[in-house]
Amino acid sequence: MDDSEREVEARRVERAQRTALYEAVKDTMHQGARRGIHAITARPPNEDDVVDVVVDAFCEFEKKDQGELHSPQGMAYRIAYQRGRDRGRKLIKQREKIDLVSDDRALMGELEFREVDAQIAQRREELARTAIECLAALPADQQSVVTATVMESMRLSDWAMREGKSHQAASRQRTRALESLLRCVNRKRRSQQDGKEQK
Repeated sequence: MDDSEREVEARRVERAQRTALYEAVKDTMHQGARRGIHAITARPPNEDDVVDVVVDAFCEFEKKDQGELHSPQGMAYRIAYQRGRDRGRKLIKQREKIDLVSDDRALMGELEFREVDAQIAQRREELARTAIECLAALPADQQSVVTATVMESMRLSDWAMREGKSHQAASRQRTRALESLLRCVNRKRRSQQDGKEQK
């Protein structure tokens, strides 16, 4: 066996060992991730978020010296649980931003009523129109992920598979797209408000 063959075999063995380790702690890490996210958000976690957490947590876990771990399952759970809490805090911050896609919290509270007056209805229409304008201004790939996973409720993992992207890459792309959309909407609404005040 020459050097190249030994290198290929070494990589094969490494992949097999990594897969075996993941299979051994997969269920425990999913459980820890779900509970960690729920502990912060108080909501059933989205499976896409759970998968993201488990991937990150496993990368952290496999760097540990397995021979020195008293309880690999316990360590895997603790890491996933903590990373789940981290993701929960991030989701809370995103929820605060995206609840309205604007700074106007009072407006969203008023929109919860079944009947709204003409002024509120007009503001709602203006907000929707602004969001559509901002969505159209996003790059094509960002438009695609927002339209599919937010407006059409497609699972992020399904969209990533359709587009040939990793789940993590798709998640980062959606986060950037939503942040860009938020900035655009807020900028346009401030501009609209300034225009009204000057009249």
